[in-house]
Amino acid sequence: MPINSKRKGKTRELELSHLLTSYGFPARRGQQVKGTEDSPDIECPSLSGIHIECKGTQKFEKDKFMAQALKDCGSNMPVVIHRSNRGGWTVTMRLEDFLGKWIACWEVI
Repeated sequence: MPINSKRKGKTRELELSHLLTSYGFPARRGQQVKGTEDSPDIECPSLSGIHIECKGTQKFEKDKFMAQALKDCGSNMPVVIHRSNRGGWTVTMRLEDFLGKWIACWEVI
């Protein structure tokens, strides 16, 4: 039976939004709320300034997915969050964003 990719995408987006919410970062599906093409897949006001693209695919095309996030992010930080069929969630972001934004938040020992 063929996999309905729109349904699978919606399922992954809902799964990720529920996971973020369970960790204390209330989130919801983005494009369905704003309805514009450059809307993030997941909106999470607690993580403002981050454009989240959610991907659920066995073949992780990092460059393709990051290019989409870069094209759509505007002035926000592009982040791709991905989960394969039986794998865990992973995050892909540019090194300069990681070093500039996240490392600065941590106290270096």
